[in-house]
Amino acid sequence: MLRAAFATLLLVATVSNIAFAWRYAQALSCWNLGIDTVEYDQLSRRLLETGSLSSIPPFQPVGFIVMLAGLYGVWGGSALAAKVTFCLLTAATALGAWRLGVRCIGELEGALAGSLIAWSPLLGAYSATVQYEVPVAFLLFWATFCLLVPSLSDSRRVFPMYVCGAFLLLAAILSRETVLAALPVLLLVPACNPRLTRRQRVKAVAAVALITWGGLGVCTAWRYQATGRVIPISEKGDLALRYGNNPKANGTYNATQVGMGTPSGWPFIASHPLVTLKLGLRKAGYYFGVLHDGWNVPRPVGLFIHRASFGALPYSWSLLLARGALTAALTLAGGFLVLRSRRLRGTLWPVPLIVASMMSVHLLYLSSCRFSIPSLPLILMLCAVPVGHGLRVVWASGWKTKSLAIGTAVVISGAGILREPSVELGLKAEELLFPPAQVVADSQAVHGRVLRYPPGPDSMRILFAPPEMLPRGFGRCEVLGSPFPAGQDAELELTLLAEDHGTVMTISRAKLLFRGSGYRMLSTPFYSPKDLPVSLLIRSVRGGASLDQIQLRAALTEDQAGLVDPAVAFAAADNLHSAGNTGYGWGDLEDWKLSDGVQWALGTRSFLYFSGRNSDSRELVFRASAFSAVGNQAVTVIFNERVLATLSLSPEWRGYSVCIPAGLAVRPLNLIEFRHAVAKSPFELDMSPDNRRLAAAYQSVRVLPGCENDGTGLTSGRDSRR
Repeated sequence: MLRAAFATLLLVATVSNIAFAWRYAQALSCWNLGIDTVEYDQLSRRLLETGSLSSIPPFQPVGFIVMLAGLYGVWGGSALAAKVTFCLLTAATALGAWRLGVRCIGELEGALAGSLIAWSPLLGAYSATVQYEVPVAFLLFWATFCLLVPSLSDSRRVFPMYVCGAFLLLAAILSRETVLAALPVLLLVPACNPRLTRRQRVKAVAAVALITWGGLGVCTAWRYQATGRVIPISEKGDLALRYGNNPKANGTYNATQVGMGTPSGWPFIASHPLVTLKLGLRKAGYYFGVLHDGWNVPRPVGLFIHRASFGALPYSWSLLLARGALTAALTLAGGFLVLRSRRLRGTLWPVPLIVASMMSVHLLYLSSCRFSIPSLPLILMLCAVPVGHGLRVVWASGWKTKSLAIGTAVVISGAGILREPSVELGLKAEELLFPPAQVVADSQAVHGRVLRYPPGPDSMRILFAPPEMLPRGFGRCEVLGSPFPAGQDAELELTLLAEDHGTVMTISRAKLLFRGSGYRMLSTPFYSPKDLPVSLLIRSVRGGASLDQIQLRAALTEDQAGLVDPAVAFAAADNLHSAGNTGYGWGDLEDWKLSDGVQWALGTRSFLYFSGRNSDSRELVFRASAFSAVGNQAVTVIFNERVLATLSLSPEWRGYSVCIPAGLAVRPLNLIEFRHAVAKSPFELDMSPDNRRLAAAYQSVRVLPGCENDGTGLTSGRDSRR
């Protein structure tokens, strides 16, 4: 029964991960997780075209780029196919964890470990991102599996297992440098195999060492021939050490926001040992996700925990548990239980040592929650040990204890699922600081940070709440209390934002004026496109606002009546580009000496928004020019998920119009999508260094009252100069 339950959970999780990756089919990453995705993508495609490894720069490890190029070669260059492959790698890792858990611990712990991996938010999100994390996690786990299994039972396939594990380990090292820290531990595994003779152990260790060190030697020699420098894997090491250890360091990557102080690297460590120790503690917090960096992922279970406690546990605490505090505690408990138990110590002893060795690299260098992903399957295996132990203790107790535990679980689960989905949040600046006092522009804002905008010493304070804090869909967001000194007039600007494919889009904006002291409340409506995280940005426009203690309340509501406030509605007849209504899929506004400026549609899907419900027919009018290098270009115009027309776009500037039928533009915030047939980058075509995937350039997009073809829903793509 337990096996069938795990198989069902694994299947559902895999389908869910693939569906999530499919939603981001037109992007290289989900949310804002893409760090080096564009570079990986371009280098892999260039490697596929040229067949020469010399196109890979010394700063990047060669392993993942070769793997991605291989996937592109098999699947015709499809990034979506690569993501689906990553989802299957996550499923294979979960299956391996189940198998290893059954053999080393027990069937319950194996099922728990596999389920935790299959449903991991980090692994699920990074499976939809074209980066190294998930493939390296797969390679490291299965290398550990192949090297560990021969110690568990007598088998004639011992030597082939060790050879297979060595090649997997080599591939992981060549894809991610920090895996090298696990090599000494994994070399000890065949050396300590009690089922082998001394000669067999020496032979096994020699084989693993020869394959891994030999492969590294070949890579180093190739790098030396290409650059004249000794580079074992990549050149990142020294720079990462300096980023993580300098007077301005905060434990994770923040150099683009605050710069790098001096001294840095080893001189800083030698001269500031106490500060280095404190930074190490912060790096541990970032590694497990306890401290929120820019590459963590939404954890809806945080809201579940808050509801399940009937509000007794503050949301900030429940979110802290969901992001990583619980994982860190269970990992420590699991490592303790493994090393304490003679039975577990004899089988699983390498797992906590691998986790510790991998983590130690980031405690010295630079840390982030995404850096934990390569060892995350092993971390979750350790988490399954204390959880399984606790469940066994409860199940072995009397019927009263069992009944109480089952009843408590039912009540907690019911509360977490069924309670009113609203939460009152007391936000403090120090809870959101990452990194301190970032100087970034609006377009670079990422959830969960305190920012300063515009750049400069007189910057205004911004709070940008994590997406877990607000529900999706229709809703209201209220600001409670006055954050201003008594007797002082001040003004706040509140902007509701949604994130799609890492791009931040404005969905409504309002200003709130405080006169003197006292209680004020703003209830501003918002509408988010389906499944997009919504965030609230608060900016001090005038007055000495102290936003550290501001409180938010977000509530999902089915009542859509009266959600549109004229104060935050866009003027429908305005050019939607100049009104700032562009969502995902647009470049910056460029000056082509045309009246309204020009924006490129990037990729195959580009979105616009305009607010104000009206049941009358409308006319969507726009001027566009197809990117001449793509050949024949077509655009499908979709309004509120309904296809209106498919038009052929000319490389010449022309006007087009499409009729929006009556009764369709009735949402508080209406969604317009331009879905293009093809998009290519000048870089791919060897035209210029521009790596943006261009589909067409748009000069203006307007929604006008009425429609000549009223009632039919379509107007042909005629030339319109309005």
